[in-house]
Amino acid sequence: RTRLATPLPTMAATQLLSVARASGRCRPSLIGEDRIINGGAFELTLSRALDSNNGLILSTEPSASQGFANAMKMADTTTTNIPDPQTKSRVLEQRRCLLLATVGATAEDSSNNSTLKSILNAGFLVHVKSWLDDILAGTIGGLDLL
Repeated sequence: RTRLATPLPTMAATQLLSVARASGRCRPSLIGEDRIINGGAFELTLSRALDSNNGLILSTEPSASQGFANAMKMADTTTTNIPDPQTKSRVLEQRRCLLLATVGATAEDSSNNSTLKSILNAGFLVHVKSWLDDILAGTIGGLDLL
């Protein structure tokens, strides 16, 4: 089905978590307001890449691919500066869950989504592999993130 692209108002960080909870794509143990840091900068960045009328579905607006790429950087261990290891692990776990849920929801809704194609071509699965390595090493996330 075809949807018209709409302007991207930014969801509040807590609203994004509510959408993720309602979608059933993120386990409740992986998301929570206590994992929002830096004024919800990650959540706001990710929400700008979403189609505001369709939950966790990526927008097809030209800026959505870059917005998602920026959110991906914020879920990387090398670019996230959080001194406390336990806090860092919990925050990155939530961020990765939200990113995976977004890609999964978009793929299920429309495999022809131009933003989805762009992020897959840009190496999304390479990042996911490193996240799996983190899970296996016991540093970030666990089986519930899979």
